[in-house]
Amino acid sequence: MIRRFNSHQVVRGVVSLLISAAAYAFAIGFVHYAFRSITFGFGLHPPQYAEPLGLVIFLGVVTWTGIARHRADMEEFDYASMDPYALLQPESGGEFLVARLASRVTGPAYIVSRIALAAPLRLLRAIDCFQAILPPDAELEAELMRCLDQIKSVNRWQDVAAYHGHEREISLLIRMELLDYSPRTGKIRAREKAQPIAA
Repeated sequence: MIRRFNSHQVVRGVVSLLISAAAYAFAIGFVHYAFRSITFGFGLHPPQYAEPLGLVIFLGVVTWTGIARHRADMEEFDYASMDPYALLQPESGGEFLVARLASRVTGPAYIVSRIALAAPLRLLRAIDCFQAILPPDAELEAELMRCLDQIKSVNRWQDVAAYHGHEREISLLIRMELLDYSPRTGKIRAREKAQPIAA
């Protein structure tokens, strides 16, 4: 059970690291493209440190935002959160034109922000995966199996207080996604498809 869980966490962590690296590469390329487009389009001649400085500021803001959203458990956001006209139904030609012009800005901005924010968010998710790896312990695994079998035998939502003294096992089983937990009611139940394989 523990070995299988650890293997799954390693795979998830490595995949998240790769996605994070790709997203950071995209962010760097985007800043370079945007800087060149603006300077060329307006005929500007900024100092050489302008682009690296802009890159550092952009990556700093993206990383800080990602950390804040990760801590607040707000990793997901939809298009409506960026487009004030997304949920409106235009009733006239003017309203439709305004909504269409707004989407030309908010649409690409949404895509860029999603990809850029994936960099810190996936990096933090990878760290979480690696930190969740459990030490191989046959005694702990046996305790987890017994606790899970006991919970599965009831086959319904149960008060977590009924398993006083097994808080560590309950917490680990929840982390291993073998138990459903309701913070609102403080109850747990075994997942229907939770079939751990001892290894």
